[in-house]
Amino acid sequence: MKKKIFFSLTFLLLLTSIVFSQEHWEECTVGVATGKATNDGRPIMWKNRDTTVLDNEINYFTDGRFKYMALVSAGYPLLAWAGVNEMGFCIMNAASNDQKGHSKTGLGNGAIMKEALQNCVTVNDFEILLIKTNVAGRTTFSNFGVIDAFGGAAIFETGNHSFTKFDANDSDTAPMGYIIRSNFTRTGGGDGGMIRYKRGEHLWKEAATKNKLSYRNILRSICRDLSDEHGKPYTLPVKGKKVDHPRGTINTFSTINRFSTASTALFHGVKSNENPSFTTFWAILGEPIFSIAVPNWVISEGPAPELDGERFSPLCTSVLKIKQGNYYDFGRKKRYLITDNLKKIWSLTFPAEDLIFDQTDNILTAWRQNYPKAEDVLDFHRSMASLAMRTIQKVERGFSVFNNIVRVGVFADFGTSEICIREAVDALNIDPGMEPVRITGPDIANGILDGLDAVVFPGGSGSRQASSLGVRGRSKVTEFINNGGGFLGLCAGAYLGSDHPGYEWCLHMADARVLDREHYSRGEGLVEVKLTEKGKGFLPELGGKSAFFSYYHDGPLLAPGRNPHIQDYETLAVFQSDVHTENDAPSGIMPGSTFLLRAQKGKGKVVLCAGHPESTPGLRWLVPKSVRWTAGRKAIDYLPYFVKPEKFKREILFDQEWLKKESILLKKLVAKDRSAKLDAMKELAEMGSRKFPRWLKGLLRDSELAVRRAAAKFIGDLDYFMATDDLKQAIEDEKDEQTKQLFQHVLDKLRVDDP
Repeated sequence: MKKKIFFSLTFLLLLTSIVFSQEHWEECTVGVATGKATNDGRPIMWKNRDTTVLDNEINYFTDGRFKYMALVSAGYPLLAWAGVNEMGFCIMNAASNDQKGHSKTGLGNGAIMKEALQNCVTVNDFEILLIKTNVAGRTTFSNFGVIDAFGGAAIFETGNHSFTKFDANDSDTAPMGYIIRSNFTRTGGGDGGMIRYKRGEHLWKEAATKNKLSYRNILRSICRDLSDEHGKPYTLPVKGKKVDHPRGTINTFSTINRFSTASTALFHGVKSNENPSFTTFWAILGEPIFSIAVPNWVISEGPAPELDGERFSPLCTSVLKIKQGNYYDFGRKKRYLITDNLKKIWSLTFPAEDLIFDQTDNILTAWRQNYPKAEDVLDFHRSMASLAMRTIQKVERGFSVFNNIVRVGVFADFGTSEICIREAVDALNIDPGMEPVRITGPDIANGILDGLDAVVFPGGSGSRQASSLGVRGRSKVTEFINNGGGFLGLCAGAYLGSDHPGYEWCLHMADARVLDREHYSRGEGLVEVKLTEKGKGFLPELGGKSAFFSYYHDGPLLAPGRNPHIQDYETLAVFQSDVHTENDAPSGIMPGSTFLLRAQKGKGKVVLCAGHPESTPGLRWLVPKSVRWTAGRKAIDYLPYFVKPEKFKREILFDQEWLKKESILLKKLVAKDRSAKLDAMKELAEMGSRKFPRWLKGLLRDSELAVRRAAAKFIGDLDYFMATDDLKQAIEDEKDEQTKQLFQHVLDKLRVDDP
């Protein structure tokens, strides 16, 4: 596709910031090889582009001395990140951070590669360009790789005012005819990307030794390599888990194929007696393990629309959706690749890619004998891009984010406590596969449940929630569950989901009646709960413990009902504690009644919980865990930071004396006395106050440094997700560097996504 591009001043100013960002984050793994090293005698150059800019595309340009095609960040054609021109000159780079220089002006990595594509024919031409720009200076810190149509192949370690050439044709520099680099330079002495470098060097050496270093080998295996820090390939799918990994996942931070790998560019050159027009630019848009290689040639005069859309490459966009559906994202550089689907994905992508490889080899053989017309080259290129796109769309339908995400409606209407809504949403967000959305009675009446997998009714008032739903809404919820939806009722939501004869408004989700309903307002506290044998199986996260503690506030005391039309429920946990501190509630009724149950209703599944796990530090994961079961989705492991069943070790009932003391201590948090604030925070934490975390957000803005630091530590200790926005702001406002680092550490633990 040819594009006419017009630039406004605003666009150019914006581009300046984009340029800086991309120059800084262009981490890659690269290699160049002469024909001496490859199996067919033709040079090869390879780049896995690692960057924060994941939308990549291929553009065709006629803005220089030579026509050329380049890998670019979608929408930013002023920078080239790899490319080939009509003379067979190819260039790419990997950023390095160990070169000297402080120049703030001159060509950067992407800009100098674009200029080289516009004007260079040989490796020597690029060397001359570097010599010319040495004096004025560049903003380059990079390993530039270059090959040409005359057998030239080299790496240039380049700083602001100097460079060092490593010639792959020099037997002293490259005994086997190839050079590998990542994010360090030999002349700078750094070690950036050393794990990737060592693995890449091993793979290239192994292939070259066996005369198997080829474009196919690199595209199929090397660029997609998944090996541990010791260079041992993972056995896929991965079984078991590490302490800090969800089960069956890989941390791809140091693998050659990484979460940040936005694309692969491979240039398969020509022999010195062959036409440079047949230099093949293989492009894999998107993370290589989820995508397919497509061949490009400058003589086609434009990439297929699948690789260069109006705004983004449609192929890359689809691959990004597949990628999103196969990673757990726990925020700042803690992204774990789900390995369960990889072989299934490859069973679709690899046969298509093999067909592309075979047809490309055949057509190149024919073209070398009879020079093709430009339109014939374009037609073939488009047919290969179309095959890749059709295959990726099949993968997308089966393995994209939309197949793995659990869409959850959280009821947020009259009758539901705002704090319970927010805490339920935050608890759901512990699970990277959850997509919670607030819904109301009118939303439900208008059919929003049709697009959801499960619904959560948090704490508040069951009868008022029923009122907000209305007859039509209640009918819609029942229909949704009967047709296979999931239902989680927390406290008031459990009242709503019960089948109590005295509640004409209840939804009859489970055959559960309410004991002692006359004293529903019986008190609150941190209560002890005992697991049944079925409960231990449902909650292996508790490590075989028979009991745990959860916040409770006037929740229902559930017991098996007597409705022959509703299937019996399974009791997962029962109360051990006996709360009867309010409203003259009698003792002896609560112990043994159901705290947590699960049930089948029609084709759907139901979980009712009489407490508030969404508010309980160390137990919030129980909310997404339950939703996954109701939605019929596979259980996942949650990071140990979130699963802390040992957080509380004793029952704490919030009687009148306790509540009075809590009130006094909370008021001290807004007093002027620093010591009083610090002592109050410590005592409230020891008391197990449910309200205490909600007061910590404002203390991040306290005038006293010690108070701000203590507040952050308690927020982290209580995994209080609702403070994440306050932590972000506190990081911007904080003047003390150590305290700022503490805030950032707490924010990272709370799984805040990268900005």
